[in-house]
Order: sequence, then C-alpha cells, then structure tokens
Amino acid sequence: KSLRINPEAKGEQTAAETGLLEKSLGKAKAKLRSEPKVEPNKDTAPYQLAKGEITNADLGNRITQMASELGISPNSIRIVADPE
Repeated sequence: KSLRINPEAKGEQTAAETGLLEKSLGKAKAKLRSEPKVEPNKDTAPYQLAKGEITNADLGNRITQMASELGISPNSIRIVADPE
C-alpha cells in the first residue's frame, strides 16, 4: 500500500486520488495488471505496456523520472521483461 495511497489526501480527495505508482506508470504509458504485491523492503508490481507506443527499453530509460516521482532511489527500481 505504500506506493498506492496518498497519505496527505483528506476526505473526498482520497476516493478519487490515484496512487503514486499508478500515476508514475501512467506517465510512462503503462498500467498495472494486478494489485502490487507488498513485502518487507520490496513491492512487486506487474505492468502492461501500451502496445506499439512504448517498449521495455523505453520504460528503462524512464526509471530516473519514475524514481523521482515516487521519492525513491533510481537503483530501487528494476524492470524485468515478461514475454507475455
């Protein structure tokens, strides 16, 4: 839940507010395929890229921007390609 909620949101804003991870992926033209799996010191989020618009290599080039938006180190993000 750490990357899916906005702890500073109040009242009605919480219902309409999208999580930080979802916003960051949206800017990269990707979307979550399912709920992120949250473990101690690790969040795993399966994503789906927009067909014909972006590749895994393009997403890899965007790691610095995604890390900045999420407030974490760029070394914290790993992109693992799934052939599906």
